[in-house]
Amino acid sequence: MKHLLIFFTATLLSSGCAALPLEGSRPAHHLQDGTFVNTDGVAINKSFSDLIRWNWERTEPERSEFPVRFPEPESLRGEELHQIT
Repeated sequence: MKHLLIFFTATLLSSGCAALPLEGSRPAHHLQDGTFVNTDGVAINKSFSDLIRWNWERTEPERSEFPVRFPEPESLRGEELHQIT
């Protein structure tokens, strides 16, 4: 039992160390100061209140109408090969 506890503790500690980032490493989409940057290279410098204001003031786009086609189950019962792509 003692050996099992030591093994479990050692495994837990070693797996925790493996998850630590290396010194100086950062994702490619972050600047040196840790700021997130979009893939176009422009940093986002807006506050949380700007996000809330945008969410409150935004408008929903107009709904688009498109023709609806209903399934034709009788056509699927034929012998010919049907391919859906």
